[in-house]
Amino acid sequence: MSLKINHLRESLLDPIGWEHHRAPDQASDADLLWYFFPGDIEVVSDDAVLTSDVGSVPALHFVAAMIGARDALAVGDNPRYTYDFTEVDHCIIFQKVGDDVSIESNFSAKVLTAPLDQFSRGVCNFVRREIEDLIRLYPALSVRPLVNDLLRKCDGG
Repeated sequence: MSLKINHLRESLLDPIGWEHHRAPDQASDADLLWYFFPGDIEVVSDDAVLTSDVGSVPALHFVAAMIGARDALAVGDNPRYTYDFTEVDHCIIFQKVGDDVSIESNFSAKVLTAPLDQFSRGVCNFVRREIEDLIRLYPALSVRPLVNDLLRKCDGG
């Protein structure tokens, strides 16, 4: 079984992200987390795909949330982590069930399941890929402590 998490950045036809109006390297950490690089979320497993369709999920905020989900599910018997969308009444729920993670949302009837270790690897692969993509587009992000802290949380993951 494989699990892949993606952030699909907005179309340039209707740019709402602040990166189109301000230099990301000059933004505060809070602005980088909340207003830059919006898009949709896609979680893909061998048998199902969950995709949001709101276009306003900020990339770095979702990266940080996935690290939070990974860390929350790694402890306890039956932990749960919910990612709430800010612009619409959508959420994705990550719940540990035994040695697996159940992933569901209130915008799709599909439920994905992955082993916890595979979920953790999928999160770190996503974090590295997303941040590397953003640094390729905006090289000055490579010196931002926020960006480097997020990458460090997946060192060796």
